[in-house]
Amino acid sequence: MGALVNLDKEERLLELEVKRFELEQRRAMALSKSAFFPDNLKGDVASAVIIYDLASRRNVSVMEIAQSIYIIYNKPSFSTSYLVAGLNTSGSIKGSLVTVISDDKQSAYSYAIDAETGEKLVGMTYTMEIAKKEGLLSKKGSKWLTMPELMLRKRSQSSFINEFFPEVKFGMQTVEEIEDTHIIETSVPTNNDTVDLNKMIVKDAEIEDVKPKKTKVKKSPAPKQEKDLLDGVDVEINYETINQETGEVKPYKPNMDLLDGVNADGTSNSEMGD
Repeated sequence: MGALVNLDKEERLLELEVKRFELEQRRAMALSKSAFFPDNLKGDVASAVIIYDLASRRNVSVMEIAQSIYIIYNKPSFSTSYLVAGLNTSGSIKGSLVTVISDDKQSAYSYAIDAETGEKLVGMTYTMEIAKKEGLLSKKGSKWLTMPELMLRKRSQSSFINEFFPEVKFGMQTVEEIEDTHIIETSVPTNNDTVDLNKMIVKDAEIEDVKPKKTKVKKSPAPKQEKDLLDGVDVEINYETINQETGEVKPYKPNMDLLDGVNADGTSNSEMGD
């Protein structure tokens, strides 16, 4: 009997859970179409459901979360001002968070008094030198170039919350932290400095025309005409005669005087004259 009662109870709880989910879906759909919903999230029912969940956990108005959440590089984030306001009203500190900017506007830190212990909590000092080393000053369009004092203030505040009261952020980053992280990821450190990748563009106009060097071709000296191999060489021609009867071979030297005045075709100079 007890098992049947428990089963009936679980079915009722499941039915209530389904009805609550359906109600949240309807509310989220209505919120996503509202004029008060951020423009970049219009029609995004899934984001509206998450906003309802955050509002429920923080015990604040849904519209308060909707107006304070930002989607930066596809990541949800809160503005630093909103987190500071949440910390000031959380009861975790006495009074408000205090931020101190140096006289030369080159550094800032934040502090507060712990409501439970009365201890003064001092956050890290964030400096322009740190921002420079992280590559935050080298990217064109960065707020660090136009509003350095404001960025120092927000960075010191978010650092203080990260260190002492991280529960205020619900695991989410601030808008400035995400933007700064994106700047760092798109920069390359070189000799303790950074190089903006957006400037590393090689233009055709900056490349000097490379003219081919004239190559001198060495001309090989004309080969010397070879002299007649027989020039200046005395050629001795040996003649032989064979005895028809005995077959004996004997050297024979003809009388070359008989050939004087005879041409190669067998004619004589006297005949040519005739």
